Amino acid sequence: MRYVYILFLFIVYFINSAFPQILADRNALLSGTADEQKKIVEALGYPSPKSVLDLASSLKLTDGQRSSLNDIYNETVMRAKELGKQIVKIEEELFGALQAGLVSE
Repeated sequence: MRYVYILFLFIVYFINSAFPQILADRNALLSGTADEQKKIVEALGYPSPKSVLDLASSLKLTDGQRSSLNDIYNETVMRAKELGKQIVKIEEELFGALQAGLVSE
């Protein structure tokens, strides 16, 4: 039983040292995926630009409205990518500091 516990600790340590951030989260931050944005906005009671664009026909949006929503959506994705890169960089710096023993908590 003791060996299983030691093996378990080794595996946990290896995973934490090899993967500072869960790959799916990292990819979502870097790609600015609409799914995460959609969850946040809709949790606040607002439709996401992507959701409104998906419903454009049934909402009978004009070409101008669709164009405006497309611009908003593209700007949102672009900004999300920029912020995602910053978050990943900060997390990598923090992980490096933890690995080097510069931070203990």
